[in-house]
Amino acid sequence: MDQKTLNYLRIIVPGAIFVLGAVTLGLITDLYELPTPDLDALFKSILVLVIGVIYRFTPLRSWINRSYYDRVNENIRSRMVSIAGLPDDKNRYTWDNVRRVFYDIIDHDESLKVKGQRVMFNGLIWTSAADLTAISILFLGYSLVLILSGVANADYAAVAYFVSALFGFLGSVKSTEKHLKLGDEQLDLMEEKYQNIIHGRVASIA
Repeated sequence: MDQKTLNYLRIIVPGAIFVLGAVTLGLITDLYELPTPDLDALFKSILVLVIGVIYRFTPLRSWINRSYYDRVNENIRSRMVSIAGLPDDKNRYTWDNVRRVFYDIIDHDESLKVKGQRVMFNGLIWTSAADLTAISILFLGYSLVLILSGVANADYAAVAYFVSALFGFLGSVKSTEKHLKLGDEQLDLMEEKYQNIIHGRVASIA
């Protein structure tokens, strides 16, 4: 999977989740009726693309994923400083500074690029889980409004979205653990092959 494909799927997946969420709400409450699309048509839909683009400009994914994202980045940052054999200074060796060294080494090593493919695939699962949680919470909130409005079966819809949000949460936990493991595999290889280079480059961070 290349970066272009990953970026495209990170737009399409939340759009597809939103459409499926809307179809589910209609089926449960009978408020409206939407055709149930097959997956192939769903991922080629202009509507899904538009929804995905709009979603991309919201902070929902970053809100849901923030703690997991910070955990993964801190693991890489602290390991890079440790590999360099330097005393840690979070004010000096910030993630923004250290990440340049980390990704530059990956870009110049084919074996690390191969491992990077696995990281990218897991990254798609990672963000998709966050999207499922965020969009499910939106529909859960709307379902609660419908319950207060006396709409039939809105309570069942709320339960369905609560369960899907829970699945998204569990997906985030599991994919974060996987991301940490994959990151450690890359860092172990870097330590073996590039420790001196890492020391020089990290030490040069002002």
